[in-house]
Amino acid sequence: LIAPKNILQGINLLNDKANVIHYEELILNPEGTIKGLCRQLNIKYYPDIGHVIS
Repeated sequence: LIAPKNILQGINLLNDKANVIHYEELILNPEGTIKGLCRQLNIKYYPDIGHVIS
């Protein structure tokens, strides 16, 4: 399988700039997951952001 290998190479290339979001984590803790993503992207978190995403 080429795609998973390419994804891993991209993650390794980006090092700490990569943000891997696991589907299970997003489903179990959507607010915390999105807050963490916003923090890493250095953008403000808005509670309604989930409505835009879903």
